[in-house]
Amino acid sequence: MQLLDPALRPSYSSSGRPLEAVHSLTDSAKIELCFSKRVFQTEKGDVFETNQHSLLPTSLKMAEITIHLRNVHGTEAALGWAGSHTVIVDRPDGRAGGNGLGFNGGELLGLAIGGTLCNDLRYVAHDLGVSLNKIEVDVTVQFEGNPTKAVAATVAIRVDAAADKPEVRALIQRAVEISTVANSVRSGFPVTVIGAENG
Repeated sequence: MQLLDPALRPSYSSSGRPLEAVHSLTDSAKIELCFSKRVFQTEKGDVFETNQHSLLPTSLKMAEITIHLRNVHGTEAALGWAGSHTVIVDRPDGRAGGNGLGFNGGELLGLAIGGTLCNDLRYVAHDLGVSLNKIEVDVTVQFEGNPTKAVAATVAIRVDAAADKPEVRALIQRAVEISTVANSVRSGFPVTVIGAENG
């Protein structure tokens, strides 16, 4: 996938729509989440794929994290945590017992996409030795159907960096290419529910 100046030949996503790039004083890019996973194979048959900012053999290493959620006493919201970090999950006020105390599922999906891209921009900038003065990422997720599911996401990235525009565009493109959540959402993955218990 390419981030392009308007004067250059457009690149098209799998949906047939052109990928757009808009550049302001802080260098902006509006992108559609249509990313391809980069997989490499050596002559010996070892398979590698991009993971964050390094190439890892998929047969040798698999990262795993566990997120915990429990209901918050006296409410119908849930507290989620991983390590020392927490987040409140709830429904909108007045909906299915919700009090609007935290993010709903759709918002969390957008946060996961955008938050990962914020981290990836920092990873790439660190690797390139580029100083990022400011990052702005806005994510719009579209939903449809019953049951509701996400069908598309659009991300606007604005970066103010101590670098020229070609270098900033390359930085953004690389961050998009290695984005764990965006790549995972696009390719899809199984969700298995186990141990359904009462009490």
